[in-house]
This record gives sequence, structure tokens and C-alpha cells, in this order.
Amino acid sequence: ENEQRVRFAGYSVDLYKITAFVIAGIYAGTAGVLTTFHEKIASPEQLSWAVSSEAVLYTTVGGAGTLLGPVLGASTVILVRELLSDHLSSWLIFVAFSYLALIFFLPQGLLPLITDRFKPRVAAPGRATRSSPSNAFQGDSHAGADPRVSVPD
Repeated sequence: ENEQRVRFAGYSVDLYKITAFVIAGIYAGTAGVLTTFHEKIASPEQLSWAVSSEAVLYTTVGGAGTLLGPVLGASTVILVRELLSDHLSSWLIFVAFSYLALIFFLPQGLLPLITDRFKPRVAAPGRATRSSPSNAFQGDSHAGADPRVSVPD
């Protein structure tokens, strides 16, 4: 994240940038070729800003920085689009408002909301949580300690 530090550490930042750009270009080219084979046509409509903005939408909804975030975002947006387009004629307005609400209330996307539920909770000293053992040994000199660990007296 800090080019100057990486340069100071002795790495060639420009080489890594060019390598990342080439790898991204290979993936984008492969995706374009596969899409052309699947659609059996290459039209200028596939180069519109709406198609490009879908990738940004997927990443923003799911959460950037991981591989799972954009996958979650794409799954969510496509599922909502398929469900709402059958019932509402102006489903894009709903998508726009929910996108704005997501940016305001969950700026990191949906993935951190889901992964935070599964992280172990760390209790403050002397307080028990769902994941820590209860303080059943109140009279013991090692109250609040993990009962599986034996401490010599």
C-alpha cells in the first residue's frame, strides 16, 4: 500500500505494477473471448458503461479486498435482479436506493457483516461471553481461568 516503503525494501514496484496489469489483461481478454463464444456475437453494446459498472457494483455490494466479496456481491445483485424484475417494472430504482443505503450504512460491503458473526469474541478481563467459559469457580483462586488448563498452586 505504500510504494515508497516497498521501494526502500528493495523491490521493483514498477515491475509488480506491470505484472499485475498484464495478469488483469489476460483475465479480461479471456473473459471477452469466452463471452463472445457464449453469445456467438461481439457487439459494441458489451462495451457500454453499464456492463463495466456491474463489476464495480458487485465489488461494492460484496466487499472489496477479498475474492469472496465480489462473488457474494454478484450473487446478491443477480438474485435480487431476478426476483424483482418479475414483480416490479421499475426494479432498477429499488436497486439504486438499496445500493445507496448499502454505501451509507455498510461501506465495507456485505462480507464483513457476515464474517463478523463467526469471529470469536474476546471478553474484557473478568467478563464472560458466549465463547468463554462461565465463572463457575467463583470461590477458586483462579476464577475466570480456563478450567481445561491446570495451574499449580
